[in-house]
Amino acid sequence: MRRSVCRIATMLFLGFLGAVSAAHADRVLTINPEPFYRFRVPSSRLGYLLTRDYQEGVNLGYIFEGALVPYWGAPPAGLMPTPIGNYTIPVYRHRVNQRSTPYYYYSNGIASGPGYVFQGIAGYALPASSPQGVAFHVWYSQDYGYWYTTNPYENPPSASYRYHGVPFKLFTQAGAQTVVAPDCNAAQRQQCDNLGGNWNDVACACEAPPDPCAPYYQNLCAQNGGTWNFSGCYCEFPDPCELNPWICNPCGPWGCQLQ
Repeated sequence: MRRSVCRIATMLFLGFLGAVSAAHADRVLTINPEPFYRFRVPSSRLGYLLTRDYQEGVNLGYIFEGALVPYWGAPPAGLMPTPIGNYTIPVYRHRVNQRSTPYYYYSNGIASGPGYVFQGIAGYALPASSPQGVAFHVWYSQDYGYWYTTNPYENPPSASYRYHGVPFKLFTQAGAQTVVAPDCNAAQRQQCDNLGGNWNDVACACEAPPDPCAPYYQNLCAQNGGTWNFSGCYCEFPDPCELNPWICNPCGPWGCQLQ
């Protein structure tokens, strides 16, 4: 009897572990990172543009130097065009206008300073702490600006460059591949389901249905304290002056009083 009780308890414990593992299972995703092309600004002052859009560099009249590749060569390293929730970080791009010709700055955060113009997100990469991917090496010269490589054995074009570290990593190679990413936030997934949204398991984001009359919008309206207009399919909110008259008329019916 005692042995049976122990056996049952062990089975229940293993079942509990299985349930926990299932609740926090990793995601197996098929992704398609794109090459990150390097172009040189045609000037004695140098300057380097990185882009997933080869045609952009050509249209700007810059000199193509190839895609960023690991030290062992092709295939090139890759950058995602869209985010993978709980897995990638955005790569921010800035154009730096501090001289007659521009240079470009790529980082894991938005920069500020004279001449730095934010140009959006270049793509999505792996964090620098990730055990996967290839390091994105940054070098800087006061004479020539920033220079980038994923090959640690590739030397900068001038001895005046100084090493500035690794802000993030690129995917080891571009092209279709399978990765294992941590699971999305279960509470956010459940909230999306409760609202009637479409959960994107790659981006870990709740996407609104295309139909403006879908229950998702009604539920979102109620959650934000509004009243749903069924005939027009839009959310109505009460006049804040009716709810809190003193906001719109601080003097009140008895006149203004000094505080």
